[in-house]
Amino acid sequence: MTRSAWSAASEARIRRRAERKEQTAQLLDLGITDPARIGDHLGVHERTIQRYLRELHGDVDRRGKGQDGEFLHQEIKPQVLEHFRKYPHLRISASMLTRALRIPARSSRPVHRALESLEHDGLVRREIGTRGKPGDYRSCVKVILWSLAEQEAAR
Repeated sequence: MTRSAWSAASEARIRRRAERKEQTAQLLDLGITDPARIGDHLGVHERTIQRYLRELHGDVDRRGKGQDGEFLHQEIKPQVLEHFRKYPHLRISASMLTRALRIPARSSRPVHRALESLEHDGLVRREIGTRGKPGDYRSCVKVILWSLAEQEAAR
């Protein structure tokens, strides 16, 4: 599939999703509130309708965008950088950083994207580390650890 065909298919998917979400809102206005019934009417699964209902009520889209469509990692970048500047010696994974920042996320994806963006800016760096017992290579697990870049740490 060529890039333009892929892009067109992606745009069509986004358009269909928006149409179904709009139809869900219309059915809610008509008084139909059962997600299974709405799903049957639109030809999608009940869980899809539950996601649409959460988004219609102002919950954040799970794909990393906020209510206004802006990516969440842009909002998280300053918090991540502040945390690393507060603890310049820290080497931490994205999921541990998510917990440390008390970001109410179901996954560490927005924090990971913020870290990748900060790495692109030259402010943080990633390294491969291992977890497990020293000397026992069978139980070692590869992890990506993030830390403040050296030039940033010197500030």
